[in-house]
Amino acid sequence: MSSSTQDALPPWAFTALETAKQVAGRKVARHIRIEQPSQSIKGIYCISPLVADLHPPIYDRPCDTQLENCSSSAWFEGRGSPVNVTVVVQGDGDEEAHAKVKEAAQNENLEQLTLQSEKVVGQRKVGGATEKRRPVGIHAKSYMGSVRVAIPQYTLSTPLTIRLKSKSGDVHLLLPPSFSGMLSWSTETGKLKLSKAIQERYEELGEKHKHRGVGRLKSAGWTKVKNNHQQPSQPQSASGSAPASNRSSMHLGPHEVASKAEAVEGTRGTRGDSAELITARGDIHIYEAGEATNSTNCIVC
Repeated sequence: MSSSTQDALPPWAFTALETAKQVAGRKVARHIRIEQPSQSIKGIYCISPLVADLHPPIYDRPCDTQLENCSSSAWFEGRGSPVNVTVVVQGDGDEEAHAKVKEAAQNENLEQLTLQSEKVVGQRKVGGATEKRRPVGIHAKSYMGSVRVAIPQYTLSTPLTIRLKSKSGDVHLLLPPSFSGMLSWSTETGKLKLSKAIQERYEELGEKHKHRGVGRLKSAGWTKVKNNHQQPSQPQSASGSAPASNRSSMHLGPHEVASKAEAVEGTRGTRGDSAELITARGDIHIYEAGEATNSTNCIVC
């Protein structure tokens, strides 16, 4: 890609297209599972709900939870070392997805990234009926190391669910600009640190706590619309605290928060995505794809 083309694209679009070049020709799996007892897990992995299950699997055998609850998934578990992966979720086919990214970048309209694909994904027949679309799931866990997961782009209309957990390290998540839904986080000793782009999209729900919280992330496109057409702010209660509907979110467990993502957000610019980030001894960092991942680019919340 030429330097002039690079300058014309926002960072997230350039990152998505460059990553697509790196994975061109690689084998795409519907489900991926990798467990490493001692070695670190790193690299770029491709998944898609539009491809058939591979038999035998490329890596470890996917667990029943993956197969039952996700239309496509990537699960990583490292016991003695860090996890540092990039997950490319292919949806509409390479050429169509790349064209959609370029068009959305040029028009500054991120809503184009979540248009319904002509292909039906995340659905299956149960007793003659089609059940609710199953999400695409990305899970990563490390017992003795940091966890870093990057998702350059996401163009499917199916919800995206993310769960990252570390027992003794930082958690880093690089989200696609189209991510839209609920976020829950908790850390025993660390802090939540958001990049500038994520800070603009993040809305905290419920009472503020030092080591845990629940919030809502709008897609970058929705944030721009909201900034151009200011909507009335949510009224406070007589005591000056947040409304009861927001306060009640703090009493839900992380899994309940994720399961209620679509119900809480309704149709207000969300696809019903969810992310759950947990670490015992470390900080939680969230960036938008394409942003510089360093401490100076983060705001402590």
